[in-house]
Amino acid sequence: MLPIRDHNPSAGWPVVTWALIALNVAVQLWAASGGEAASWRLWDAYALVPAELSAGRDPWTLLTSAFLH
Repeated sequence: MLPIRDHNPSAGWPVVTWALIALNVAVQLWAASGGEAASWRLWDAYALVPAELSAGRDPWTLLTSAFLH
């Protein structure tokens, strides 16, 4: 069974979680507003390509690719 609620109330508001959600929505809206060509440029620049990563190039894509799914 999946829990519906928790008996341990949280002390605060999940700022990081909401910030990541907002960042994901912003990236998706930005990619969608530029048309198909802009979307492909975004993928080419920030998507994770395993061959490039194993060659030691562009390790930054480990982080940026999380916002493209």
